[in-house]
Amino acid sequence: MKKALIFLGMLTVLQSYGQANTEALQHYFPFVEQLKKDQPLSDSLWQTFLSQAGNRIYIESNNLPQSYLEEYRQKLELVYRPSMDSLLQSKLPTDPMLSAIHRYKTQEPNLKEHMAWLEKTDLLDTMLSHARKFLPKRLQALPFQPQIYYTSLGSEGSASEREVIISLLTSYDLDRIKAGAFGGHEIHHFLRKSKAIKPLADAHKGLYYALDAMLNEGLADLVDKPYFLNEQSDWDQKDIYQSYLLDKAPAVIIALNEIVEKLAQSEESYLDERQYRQLLENSVGHIPGYYMAKTIKDNGLLNRLIEQADNPFTFVALYNKAAKRAGYGAPLFSGQTIVYLRKLEQNYTTK
Repeated sequence: MKKALIFLGMLTVLQSYGQANTEALQHYFPFVEQLKKDQPLSDSLWQTFLSQAGNRIYIESNNLPQSYLEEYRQKLELVYRPSMDSLLQSKLPTDPMLSAIHRYKTQEPNLKEHMAWLEKTDLLDTMLSHARKFLPKRLQALPFQPQIYYTSLGSEGSASEREVIISLLTSYDLDRIKAGAFGGHEIHHFLRKSKAIKPLADAHKGLYYALDAMLNEGLADLVDKPYFLNEQSDWDQKDIYQSYLLDKAPAVIIALNEIVEKLAQSEESYLDERQYRQLLENSVGHIPGYYMAKTIKDNGLLNRLIEQADNPFTFVALYNKAAKRAGYGAPLFSGQTIVYLRKLEQNYTTK
């Protein structure tokens, strides 16, 4: 009997993974009722809200400063307290955070209905299916069962060590277009790991960060962005995100090429990781990664990209091959850059 109870307990734990954890949202909707009554948010309710696992993990994994949390708290009051409505209307058109919180207020019934759908729907297998389409078989094994949290904090989603955190608003917008695709992007990050390399010289650490980040986000963007950014998509943020991901990418590619050329000539002066982050528009690799991956896919080289998913050194050369096929003037990396990256691959790849 004892063994049976232990087994049932283990089964319950295993089944809970992949199921939606909405505890942070279950605290969100009740505490805004206090604001609707034009009462300020109490410190105790606020701290209880922040302490919920989904919120706590999101804050820690994204290193959110106290100033961000205070701004979010102030804007919650601005949106929900009736006495602040005139001030809200003057600020709403130009403030993305306010606009998102305002949608939580105006679309609360729909969001609660979507939350109930998430609670009874196990999307993990669907997310995995989306992610695995863009990985070779050797990278398709899930190393652990991730927990999926939904929260009102922030926007979009992120993957921490063993958790996926997704904004309820983003899930509401995107899971209706293609269920599980956005989560599949985050699951892709759990599955795709770059192959082991030898210790990097200081001159190459920042560059390797950039190469790995571009491949990591560029390939993962192919999991979900084609569903949300195509002409048939009715996502109201489609044009904004398309512009964000694609417009600056050519200039970043040109700048990156110039930096690598200089590094190939002399390694005495080089950029560190922070400077490469700035070069990539602080996008963690989405810019120009999505542009490059999309160019590769659009020009018939997706299978090669998938096969090389764990090798950041080859991403630039494969993009170059695709860009030469493209008819829209995609910028090219120079031969000097390609040769230099091939040399780095040879030097750092372990047997």
